[in-house]
Amino acid sequence: MGEYVLQFGKYKGKLFRWLLENDIGYTIYLMKKVEEEERDGTFNPHGNSKDSLLSFLDYSRSFQEIEELREYLFSRKPAPPVASESDNVVGFGTRAKDTWRQIWESRADGYAAFILGVKCIKNSRLFNLQQYILQQQSAESCPPPAEVSAT
Repeated sequence: MGEYVLQFGKYKGKLFRWLLENDIGYTIYLMKKVEEEERDGTFNPHGNSKDSLLSFLDYSRSFQEIEELREYLFSRKPAPPVASESDNVVGFGTRAKDTWRQIWESRADGYAAFILGVKCIKNSRLFNLQQYILQQQSAESCPPPAEVSAT
């Protein structure tokens, strides 16, 4: 079945096997979307592209690794809300358990500068941390306006 050709979506024309090897996230997305539509009663199973979609999903579910990944992703709990942006946890790298505030306050060790120098994907955890550090730098370099006394 891995040699069947996709008849739907952004990878139309690619092999089933190719999609599993190259974009597992899209596979998980398709599984979730079809399950949501079936639950809501909005899924229409008719048509050639739907046959291809359902065949692909059956094929992908035949792999234990896919099912385990899916179960893991759906079982994850969302991160607890934080009181302030500074309380966000880094979540990656050698300082994964530190908060953004700790990274900023210990910037003399060079880690904050290192973070700013890394290329990353927009809206990733790293990108968001970079934006926080840049905001802190900007706030530090631009002190609030002095109060003017009225006499």
